[in-house]
Amino acid sequence: MSFFERLELLQRLWSYDIGADILGYTPEEIEEKSKKISFVSEILKTGIDIFQ
Repeated sequence: MSFFERLELLQRLWSYDIGADILGYTPEEIEEKSKKISFVSEILKTGIDIFQ
């Protein structure tokens, strides 16, 4: 499933009355992007993982 397909799926599944910035990265993509994109590494430090 592509990144954009995952985003569409996650958007359809989000049924809460609050907003959220949902990132549909796989664990492998998160690992790779955390080394390259500063906002991803910041999210990993300060964000909330709702699926743990």
